[in-house]
Amino acid sequence: MRQLFVLALVLCSLSVSSKQTDLIEISDVWVRGVLPVQKTSAAYFKIKNHTSRELKLESVDSAFANHSMMHKTVESNGMASMEHVESLTLAPNQEIIFKPGGLHVMIMGLKSEFSEQQQLKLTFKFDDGTVKQVNAQVKHP
Repeated sequence: MRQLFVLALVLCSLSVSSKQTDLIEISDVWVRGVLPVQKTSAAYFKIKNHTSRELKLESVDSAFANHSMMHKTVESNGMASMEHVESLTLAPNQEIIFKPGGLHVMIMGLKSEFSEQQQLKLTFKFDDGTVKQVNAQVKHP
């Protein structure tokens, strides 16, 4: 009987976790195609928080690279530079767009070449423990 109770609790927690990821919409996901000698790329996407509470995106990881970090492009005195973004807070029902020349995920230490026909998996991690995996299309803009 106790085993059934524990199993029911586990299944309920999985159901809640699954519903949470459904309320985080990540769309238009793509990774910049690179030349074979390049070891750095970038990922872009739209992310929308459909929950009724604030969410904090802590990281976006990939198995096809050694390291990734969120950055934003800032302009000062006519010069563009990148600043590291430790985490990104999404208010309830807020949408944020990661795009070239703005917010983006730098993907560093690429482990292999990839082509435009490939789908690459990105893993989004949030401060509440929610993890969401999405496929990204490789594009050469």
